[in-house]
Amino acid sequence: MVLVLGQRIVTFTMNTLITRTVNAEVLGFASSDMELLLATLLFMSRESFRLLAIRITVPEAPAVVRAARRQELLNVAWGPVPLGLTLCGAASVALLWPGLLAGLSSDARLSALFVVAGAALETLAEPVYILATTSLQYGARATAEGAGVLLKCCVTFVLVWAGWGLPAFGFAQLVYGAVLLVVYWRWMLVEGMGGQVAALRGVTSVASLLPGPAPGAKMALPECSGEASSATAPAGEDDNVAGPGSFLSQRSWGLTLAFGVQNVTKHLLTEGNRMVLLTAPIGLRGEFAAVSNYGSLAVRLLLYPIEDAARTLFASLAADAGTEAEAEAEPEAEAEAPPTEAVTPAQRSATGGGVGAAGIRRRRGRAGRLAEGTPGVSEGGSSGEGSEGDLPAAAAEDDARAVARARAALRQLEAEARMRTAAELLVLALRLVLTLGLVLAVLGPPFCGTLVRLLLGARWSGTGVAGGLAAYCLYVLCLALNGVTEAFAVATAPRDAVGWLNAAMAITFGLYVALALGDPFVTGVPGLLALLGIRGLIFADSANMLFRAAAALSVAREVAEKRTGEPLDLSRAAPSYASLGVLVAAGAAARASAWFFTGEPEGGGAATLLGEAQHVGVGAACALAVLASLAVFDGKALRQAYARVRKQQPA
Repeated sequence: MVLVLGQRIVTFTMNTLITRTVNAEVLGFASSDMELLLATLLFMSRESFRLLAIRITVPEAPAVVRAARRQELLNVAWGPVPLGLTLCGAASVALLWPGLLAGLSSDARLSALFVVAGAALETLAEPVYILATTSLQYGARATAEGAGVLLKCCVTFVLVWAGWGLPAFGFAQLVYGAVLLVVYWRWMLVEGMGGQVAALRGVTSVASLLPGPAPGAKMALPECSGEASSATAPAGEDDNVAGPGSFLSQRSWGLTLAFGVQNVTKHLLTEGNRMVLLTAPIGLRGEFAAVSNYGSLAVRLLLYPIEDAARTLFASLAADAGTEAEAEAEPEAEAEAPPTEAVTPAQRSATGGGVGAAGIRRRRGRAGRLAEGTPGVSEGGSSGEGSEGDLPAAAAEDDARAVARARAALRQLEAEARMRTAAELLVLALRLVLTLGLVLAVLGPPFCGTLVRLLLGARWSGTGVAGGLAAYCLYVLCLALNGVTEAFAVATAPRDAVGWLNAAMAITFGLYVALALGDPFVTGVPGLLALLGIRGLIFADSANMLFRAAAALSVAREVAEKRTGEPLDLSRAAPSYASLGVLVAAGAAARASAWFFTGEPEGGGAATLLGEAQHVGVGAACALAVLASLAVFDGKALRQAYARVRKQQPA
């Protein structure tokens, strides 16, 4: 913990020194244009596979089914590599093609090539990331990303001071990708193959780590009187398991396409602000980059860990619960399956008869005939003697059907219980992130100007960075709501609901662009970017997050009600009225302090440091009052929410 804290302090200090050193134009291209290029390459190559991987579980099933599921997960883990390298190759060709991007300076072109190379290295580390994450081994990610960020900051700082200028940022990104590649693969080869990854995913050697088709289905059966000596047992009896020779199951192929379409839209929404900023002057992009660098600290430190934990937990619970169609269809299939003759233990293992109703009927039917000393009904018909033997066989058959219905009903109840747990965790996670977001949105804005003046100095205090940070505090609240609700919806939604989410996201992106840019061509109505600068762009982004959260929450409520039979109770997602009252009063006091001591709504306008210190003192008192009220009125609920969200067990 101390090491992580020290690392974050070092990276924060170096980033601050770098921002104070460079001008807005360099920072704008490095943190806006190059980050957009990097995010596009990485997001489009790996996000669909990450979402698909957390839906693939290795259940208690026959060995051939477990092997098929494990191989399918490996194939999904390797999926980003060819796609990512193809995208990086295309980007490199575009950057090197003579005359194609003539507007780029030589420094900008070189920096972009460094970024593309770094993205390719990150893509090569993606298989280990997916296997480690789905095995709930977060230590590898923490080590790799922590070391990468620290070294990236150090390299950027040294090269900027050495006079490299813009290429320093691109080369540092290349170093970051190299660190991720080395640390991830070292962890897999040294620790992962002998630990949880080996236990859960069957990865025990380099050969078992490679992609390939699902294992074959031929299984030898011991010879027995009246039985075949061999049989074919399909690795997947439905579209949830990859069949022999297949790389993915039918369900996974469908989800990959659905997630691909969704992620294109999601990328437009996530990076829409940077895309819109391409229409703004480069200096304004630099101001937005400074706002984003500091505003995203709250997101990374407070919200992303909760969102990542919730996403994995929701997917695990939803995968174990199964889809609604599976839960409803399975009882009918098992209860109506025709009676079969006796089978051997090997056949039961190959077909799953040890669990399903068909296996129960086989065992019970054979046991009943053996107990009565009758061989059952022959193929040629029944005699009077045989008809007496049918009575215990018929009773055993009826008993087996009753057992099948009971087992199917029990599985359906267990699925509903796990889905009910997921819905409860959604409410608890919403309460946790909503409380954090409200505190930041209310108490953060009056101190943004003071923060900019102290950290970035006079060069940045006269720009729109303080106002942008104040708006970003509201954006964090909207982002928190969207992150958790969308994690639940994506993890639990059936295929048709994922398609509806895609359409909703496309509509929200159109609304966002309209809010940000207006209609400069036909009506001449300006957008929020033209009216309010970066503050207006962040307001439009906040509305975008609220639109997305509303769409995801609609899907979440429908899925939860269908699969649990109970409506989603969101009344427990908000803090108590007492805490909200204290928070509103503290926010009003902080705003009054900003005007009284500094003369600015975001602070930072005081003529002396004494005025700023007095303002900060008032803010500290307000924060203590809010924390005390949360501890008294919401402490138990928040502790429960945090413990439930962070407590994860392997699927």
